[in-house]
Amino acid sequence: MPLFNKKRVTIESQLAALAEIGLTLNPGVGEEQLTRSDDRRSLESPPYRGLIEVMGMDLEEEPYTPLCDRLWMCDVERVEDHGDYVEVLERLERMTSNALDLSHVKDHVDLEEGVAWLEFEHEGQRVRWDFRIDDDWLDPTVLTRYDGLLGASGSRVRIYSNHRDYGQVAFLAAFEPDQKKRFDQLSRIRLSRLPRG
Repeated sequence: MPLFNKKRVTIESQLAALAEIGLTLNPGVGEEQLTRSDDRRSLESPPYRGLIEVMGMDLEEEPYTPLCDRLWMCDVERVEDHGDYVEVLERLERMTSNALDLSHVKDHVDLEEGVAWLEFEHEGQRVRWDFRIDDDWLDPTVLTRYDGLLGASGSRVRIYSNHRDYGQVAFLAAFEPDQKKRFDQLSRIRLSRLPRG
């Protein structure tokens, strides 16, 4: 049964419930970072949605790291040069606690030539993914291919997304099935499995 309500729930109580499903703040992240754009009261009532959305963001100062590794507010207008697809893959690996243990990651991005690809090693095999160029928009197949590789590798962690409610941002989360079920009980944020890549 969903726990949605308008009742006020403290940030601390929300964080404790979210920690039970693997959504924890990274070291050095506290109330100051969480309340940069929304005050405490708005994050507590209604509970969960606002706090979860904030947890998907990155620090706004050095070292610009995620507030929570398992969540990501991914701006999909982000591909401009070499290294951009490497950055996406590294973030997906961080979200899944390096579930695929990828190594020797490199990419090539040339928007003018219409070429973008990503290469890495996985389980001793060299893998190459070619991407479609659409101005500076991320080719979403990087997400679906990564999730497909998770499934093929036997990982219980999968990537879930909401590509509809956040404009040019895709809200991404990494969960095991039981964690996702509990997330759905806590939050009104609708996350779906990625389509097969």
